[in-house]
Amino acid sequence: MMLSVNILLVLIEMLSPLTSGKASFPLFSTSPSQEVEAVLGDDILLHCQVENMGIHTVSWIRQKDLQILTVGSHKFTTDQRISVEHDPRNKDFILEIRLVTKEDLGQYECQISTSPVKSRVVSIRTHTTTFTIQSNPGAEHTKDPHKTSPL
Repeated sequence: MMLSVNILLVLIEMLSPLTSGKASFPLFSTSPSQEVEAVLGDDILLHCQVENMGIHTVSWIRQKDLQILTVGSHKFTTDQRISVEHDPRNKDFILEIRLVTKEDLGQYECQISTSPVKSRVVSIRTHTTTFTIQSNPGAEHTKDPHKTSPL
């Protein structure tokens, strides 16, 4: 009887993190944004904050061609504009894309190497700025700065 009680106590102690919400499984922290606006030619940072990493790794994957860009702090793309930084203090894996082009727009997936894989998608879209040109009083024209045309 005493052995059964001891086994039960050990099982309760082992399972208590799972039932108390203190599970040590990796989880995505609340993300500041799932959609990021980029200005063509500027640099952009994509954040992936993960709690309770344990032995798991975080990867960044570009969804349009399924290219693995980074795994952990290691870069796998030959694109010199792309880099990754791990900020352990904030539990953040930051994908940096320098000099953003139209080809960089789209969805990027942050994956945690659990089974099954956990993932979070971050979308990059272009920021369109418009401004008004006043050529003569009372006449207004709106111009997209990404289009060039002779004046």
